[in-house]
Amino acid sequence: DTNPIAHALINRFGSLQDVIDAPYDELVNVKGVGENTATFLHLIPAICKRYTREKQKRKAAYTSLQDMADFVIPLFSFEMEETLFLICLDSGNHITYCEPISKGNLDSVAIEPREIVRKAMERRAVRVVLAHNHPSGIPSPSLSDMTLTQNLKEALQLFNIELLDHFIVAEETCVSMRKHGCI
Repeated sequence: DTNPIAHALINRFGSLQDVIDAPYDELVNVKGVGENTATFLHLIPAICKRYTREKQKRKAAYTSLQDMADFVIPLFSFEMEETLFLICLDSGNHITYCEPISKGNLDSVAIEPREIVRKAMERRAVRVVLAHNHPSGIPSPSLSDMTLTQNLKEALQLFNIELLDHFIVAEETCVSMRKHGCI
């Protein structure tokens, strides 16, 4: 019966989210939680992220920026630090690539424009969408976000790749850099 173990975990850490985010060493110290259980709990976010990405990639085509905004928000469900995703689309607006290409810390992520252009070219992208999160919970674009977006737009244009948008996600909110006039 795993019910007592589940209650012990919730009592110790406070919520399901806190259980899943708890350090491995603290999980195995809870009576009834062994190495396998602690490992399984740590795999849940990765499994959920992968499942969500694969499920959303099956969509026929992304026909609006709102469609894409709805796609990017769940990508950051379990991200605790700033992460940048590159989403490549073909001429029919089907996603051909969607992976994180850079991870940072709580308030910044290093972005290498050359890497973005290289990956977009490798994937034969006609269009790309960038998305990164602000774990602070404030989705407003910073001056560096706006400058970077403009520089990436120009770099991608040299290779006939259109930057459709750069989204900033904070919790369940998504801000479009295109709507802010940065693209």
